[in-house]
Amino acid sequence: MPTSAHWYTAETLRNLIAAYIAHGRNGGREKTVREFVSEFRGLSSTAKQKKVASDWSGAYLHDFVVDGDINQDFVAELLKKMQSECVAPKPAVLGLVGKDHLTAYMKAQGVSSSSIRYACKKGDDELPYILETAFGVFEDDNKKRSIVTGLNWSPVIGGDPDPTIRRLIQEARLDPDDPVILMVHIARPRFDFMDRGKTRLSL
Repeated sequence: MPTSAHWYTAETLRNLIAAYIAHGRNGGREKTVREFVSEFRGLSSTAKQKKVASDWSGAYLHDFVVDGDINQDFVAELLKKMQSECVAPKPAVLGLVGKDHLTAYMKAQGVSSSSIRYACKKGDDELPYILETAFGVFEDDNKKRSIVTGLNWSPVIGGDPDPTIRRLIQEARLDPDDPVILMVHIARPRFDFMDRGKTRLSL
């Protein structure tokens, strides 16, 4: 699925351009501004590509490196033009893990079918997101609390990734010895992590 210009800031777009330039310098294919634009959602048509890249016809991304850095004015203007020529995607395009999949997983772990609850919330908080939660009670009372968290279809190493989740678990009195399972999955175009290991973020 193509990425969207509306999911970028000037800083993150600059980082993407820098990665493409580095790839080119290491033997990869050099990209023109128009080729770069064509990879974004809603900008695949020839007419839109020409309109966005008209001021930089035939120019390559590496042409905008000045004194070892990418020209910030170029990046800001490019982002502005790209965003003006396409529509911001709705949260639904991010996709779901889905109730059926989460339910099947919990049943396989020994959760009582009648106890399973699922909720899904879609919204936009600077960037679109989909939050899915699922809860269930184990049939075996000797089981301990299990918390499974995921970001963009990948499990979080080291447990829950956010202080808000920990606080809500405490408020709900889901104690470590309770025979319950809580699953939380968040889909979002980009996360801002607080550590290099990408296990902590602030939602």
